[in-house]
Amino acid sequence: CLQAAFTIGCESRGIEVVPQRCMVAKLFTEVLMERLDEVAHAERDRRRKIGTLELREGSLADPLHRDFMAEADVVLVNNSHDIYGVRSGDVEGRPTLDAYVAGIFAQLKPGARMVSFYPLLALGRSLSEENERKRKNGMKESLDASFFTVEIRSLGRDAVSWSYGKEINVYLYTRVKQSSS
Repeated sequence: CLQAAFTIGCESRGIEVVPQRCMVAKLFTEVLMERLDEVAHAERDRRRKIGTLELREGSLADPLHRDFMAEADVVLVNNSHDIYGVRSGDVEGRPTLDAYVAGIFAQLKPGARMVSFYPLLALGRSLSEENERKRKNGMKESLDASFFTVEIRSLGRDAVSWSYGKEINVYLYTRVKQSSS
């Protein structure tokens, strides 16, 4: 969230459930903002465009944050190692955080994207998977067969500090326009 706002200059939003991480992110933002002039001078007086940034402390499961995230054009979900899966919920019938993330994705506008480090199985089958099933069953393909596409993209080895030499894949979900929307 911070990196996107400060390096690309886009609007950036974030939700962090751990209070200490949220506090560090806010302090880091303050320090970066204080050093903007110093950085501009070091880069031959080219002041970077900094995107608007809003950080919230809270849970993705809280309905208060649903619209906040669903209005975004791109959502990055750090759900690596299935951390938002069974380990995050599924207690006494409560949905997992991945299920909440899938719900947020379903509310995104057509063309919006979500990048996750673990597949969002709660979404069901993608447009290409549904149309492949239709073809196999002798049915006509449809642009309305699903509301999303997904691509698996490799970030390479050691792309993140916790990869331990393993190749890291991300799942790029795109919300597609359907004839009813």
